[in-house]
Amino acid sequence: MVQPVPTEQLVRMMKSARQRTHELIEGLSADQLIGPRLPTVNPMRWEIGHVGFFYEYFILRRIYRHAPLLERGDAIYDSIAIAHDTRWDL
Repeated sequence: MVQPVPTEQLVRMMKSARQRTHELIEGLSADQLIGPRLPTVNPMRWEIGHVGFFYEYFILRRIYRHAPLLERGDAIYDSIAIAHDTRWDL
């Protein structure tokens, strides 16, 4: 059985993950944030946005019924609806 996690702990974990992500990409150029076009890898910049989008989608929107934070977020970061090859041009 899965044990519930207190909201405060989830908030700390999310903030920590966000801070670490920023630390890891700090100083990367625009080209480095895109990386090489490969059939098995998403562009790093898109992937980072996609992770944030899914947190928003599954937590804020589905659980808390919050309105979307980014007007075009679904059209840019929804990996279920957006083909892999398209992600490089968004």
